[in-house]
Amino acid sequence: MCISSNTYTERNYKIDFNNLIENSDKIWCEEYKDYYGNSDPQYGGTLTDLRTLPAGTKFHVANGYWNGEKLEDDCILIHGPGGDKIMKLTDEHHSLYLD
Repeated sequence: MCISSNTYTERNYKIDFNNLIENSDKIWCEEYKDYYGNSDPQYGGTLTDLRTLPAGTKFHVANGYWNGEKLEDDCILIHGPGGDKIMKLTDEHHSLYLD
């Protein structure tokens, strides 16, 4: 076990205490291994649980370069280069980094 001023390491598992404190009031997204509300460091956008958006909300996804709209019944309408399609939000897949 190794403890420095800002991290704790045991069995090759590192915990960043500054990150835990900074994000202590946020909810963890297992799909993206990040906290909701954080930005994607490479592409931008804010990690969002799409199930929390009201129906009719329109959004843009920069890292996939497509637009979408939240529909009723936990579905989104994707307007992408391949045409429009409807995607059902599930417990495993319901989050994206939105612009």
